[in-house]
Amino acid sequence: FGHSLGCIPKNWIRTAKKMGNELSVADSTGIQLSHHKFIVAVLLVMKRLRSRLKGQQNVGLILPTSAGGAIANMAVLGLGKTVVNLNYTAGIKAVRSAVESADIKSIVTSRLFLKKLTSRGIDLDELFSGIEVFYLENIKQENSQALALRYLIMVKLLPASILSLCFIKSVPSHTTAAIMFSSGSEGKPKGVELSHYNLLGNIKQVASIFNIEETDTFMCILPLFHCFGLTVTAFLP
Repeated sequence: FGHSLGCIPKNWIRTAKKMGNELSVADSTGIQLSHHKFIVAVLLVMKRLRSRLKGQQNVGLILPTSAGGAIANMAVLGLGKTVVNLNYTAGIKAVRSAVESADIKSIVTSRLFLKKLTSRGIDLDELFSGIEVFYLENIKQENSQALALRYLIMVKLLPASILSLCFIKSVPSHTTAAIMFSSGSEGKPKGVELSHYNLLGNIKQVASIFNIEETDTFMCILPLFHCFGLTVTAFLP
């Protein structure tokens, strides 16, 4: 069944369109988004990143388990790129090694999150030397309310197939969707490439074993750089 699964963002937009105004995601900052509004948020981030990530494949992300983290991951995947959620707890040397190993030229992050990390003794300023850094706060400011409204109308009126065709870059299921790195406790961090096929297969397996239904709610506490955190508590729901 694997190769018929397609890619993650096309599966997501089909589900999100069907779920409509039901709650998609909420986080501790007070953000609450319906599935339709989550689609709009992803499309807005995609619009601002598309030209900036041109010619790049692997994109670094340093974001918390939050609405913003989920939106950014889906936006990068929607552009046909590979997400590399960096383990910011592993130490600057290990993170730098992962960045170099994955040939990452750009990192998507949040000013507020970096400030919180610094307050906890995790200073990543050295990492950003020679790297293009995109802040979600800046991206949000660049998008107008008029554009958001236009996207929302399109999301509500157009079928999922048209939205997918217009906005989501189609990639083969064997394409690498995510690269996950070890913490580097036994030398340099080791990167594992996971395809859309791998992740969607895992998602279907977990959903069937735990008998997950549309009415279930997930409390996501694992970081996005964790394999379970990204696959089961972010992509699955």
